[in-house]
Amino acid sequence: MTGQFEADALVYRFEFPAEDGSVKLRNVTRVTGPGTLVSEEFMAMKDAPETLFAHVEARSVERRRTLSTRRPSSTQMED
Repeated sequence: MTGQFEADALVYRFEFPAEDGSVKLRNVTRVTGPGTLVSEEFMAMKDAPETLFAHVEARSVERRRTLSTRRPSSTQMED
C-alpha cells in the first residue's frame, strides 16, 4: 500500500490478486472543516470503473473540563 498527498487529500492505493484478475482499492481522506474529517473508500474489480464502497464522516467532540476553585467552608475545615 502506498500513500501520498494529492492536493488537500491523503490518498492510499492498494491492489491485490483475485480469481479473475485483481481488486483495486483507493482510500481518500481529507479534513473538510474544523474538527471534521471525511474518508472514502473506492473499489474496482478487473477493469471495471471505481465505485464508492464506504463513506465515513468523523467529527471531534470537544470536551471541556471545568475546574472548581471553591474554598471549603469554615465548618468543613474544622472536621
